[in-house]
Amino acid sequence: MNKIDTKTRRLVLKVLSHSLMPAGRLFQGVSVKDLLCLDTARTGIVFIVGAPRTGTTLFYQILTNLLDVGYLSNLSNLFYHSLFSGMVLHDRVYGNRPHNNFTSDSGRTRGLISVNESGKFWYQWYPKNVCSLTNDMLSGIDFSSMVNTIRNIQHRLKKPLVFKNQTNSQRVASLAKLFPDSVFVHVVRDPLPVAGSIIRHRKRFLGSVDKWYSIKPDNYEQIKDLGYVDQVVHQLHGVDRMIEHALQGLDPKRSLKVDYEDICRSWPDVVSEVKKRLELFGPVQERRGALSPEIRFEGAPVEKDDVDIMIEKKIRQIYG
Repeated sequence: MNKIDTKTRRLVLKVLSHSLMPAGRLFQGVSVKDLLCLDTARTGIVFIVGAPRTGTTLFYQILTNLLDVGYLSNLSNLFYHSLFSGMVLHDRVYGNRPHNNFTSDSGRTRGLISVNESGKFWYQWYPKNVCSLTNDMLSGIDFSSMVNTIRNIQHRLKKPLVFKNQTNSQRVASLAKLFPDSVFVHVVRDPLPVAGSIIRHRKRFLGSVDKWYSIKPDNYEQIKDLGYVDQVVHQLHGVDRMIEHALQGLDPKRSLKVDYEDICRSWPDVVSEVKKRLELFGPVQERRGALSPEIRFEGAPVEKDDVDIMIEKKIRQIYG
């Protein structure tokens, strides 16, 4: 039943998204001045990045629930072609109201107020199905409309923004250059339970453990023909290494590495660290009525099966 409900929900959202032409997505609260404004407001932007199944969505939910920030919701994602309208509409409808939602299914959430990754928004500029972004790829892309959209949202909402999209893990260097007021939160986790989770998701969503799931690291071409356990462990190691390499050249104040275990067990401290970085760009308010997350920490399996043993062996080889 859950699978049927999920498929129905996706179909309804897809129909709504494609039936609403960009011009029809503008509502009365958006003026021509807003759309043409090229204000350089810099209220701070958080990009949450990390390998799949590491807790990036959970931290996205925690951060957007506790802090009064603008974020891309299921409602605003319906307007991804004119995201300014969608995010202003979300702000008009929900204001400072928290979403109080800490559950998800592979990054997907329920409820219009809940967080959304909106790959559709980012793919209007960044190429799909690549393992790395080369200078040649980026040099041919005009990012001005994307930057103007996000700057106009900042100008209108007068608050920091938080985005989480898995594939943004490939775009750290590009986004850091386009948005000097950005802060990158790199979520990491014990690779043993993460690798096991990815393998289960390969089978659940793709029907086979041998089919690739989620983001590709920059060494994808070298690992794509390996066995599935080798692929997954290399994927996790490669994505984290790719992010760390992109962050090396940034001011340390612009990045923060967060462990999944800390998110689960001491999330107030982690949220406080992110808030401090955002406050370099201006005041950050907390949401009234926000519920505290109740999180059950999921570590490595106590009883390991044959696949877990294979994963553990490969982790020792790759991670040292």
